[in-house]
Amino acid sequence: MMAEVLASRLDPEEELLGAFREGMGLMTSTVAIIAARNDAGFRFGMTATAVCSLSLSPPSVVVCVNKTAKTFEALRETNLLSVNLLAEGQELIANAFARHANTQGEADAKFSTGNWTIRDSVPVLDGALSSMTCELSNCFDGGTHWIVVGAVLTVLNQDTNPLLYGRKNYRRIRNDTVCPTY
Repeated sequence: MMAEVLASRLDPEEELLGAFREGMGLMTSTVAIIAARNDAGFRFGMTATAVCSLSLSPPSVVVCVNKTAKTFEALRETNLLSVNLLAEGQELIANAFARHANTQGEADAKFSTGNWTIRDSVPVLDGALSSMTCELSNCFDGGTHWIVVGAVLTVLNQDTNPLLYGRKNYRRIRNDTVCPTY
């Protein structure tokens, strides 16, 4: 009954947005760090779960980046980015890059968490499940976000399990639980 009372007070658009946000929060995704450098060489990075493969030929990925993110400004300057899919145990890195940076010093401080190297002119996380360097090939308006298409230049994969995020918590794959194939 209380839920009915609250729902009746919401405007239909607010209700839809709330339900949509909750529904998307139920989806489990691999956690990624998107990283870039600007023309001056300063590093920027952010945690993302809106990442997916787009094409095998040519190898391409899609990354959704909030329009207010400094990382987007940097990747637009150089047209380069890295997509680092996190492995189990890299929760501290995910948390560090989830924080909003107000200054260049705060943005650079994120990179003190984890071991970062430069490959193809962009920061790449050592020990990530998969690290891809990409060249920006296209960008589309997606409301509050930019839909960024990256042409993959290099890939380095590790034999480990991914760090997952769903239902507002980090998740892990249990190796003893395998679904049957049909």
